[in-house]
Amino acid sequence: MRVFCFSIGIVVLFLSGQAIAQEDPFKWPDGAKAAICLTYDDAIDSHLDVAIPDLNKYGFRGTFYMEGDNIRIERLEEWTP
Repeated sequence: MRVFCFSIGIVVLFLSGQAIAQEDPFKWPDGAKAAICLTYDDAIDSHLDVAIPDLNKYGFRGTFYMEGDNIRIERLEEWTP
């Protein structure tokens, strides 16, 4: 019986949280309607040569996931801001 009551309590908490969330919808900053997350995997040279310059040109940012086996030691400093 305790497990059943605990389960019912969790469901009630979840549903009440959902109702609260719907009352105050999220507002994007500065009137934006959406967001895009740009991610790049494996730390390959084209990220340094193409992706980063293109992102900088338009004032965008990206997230780069570094994989140690792909990073060339002679270009390591280029990965730091």
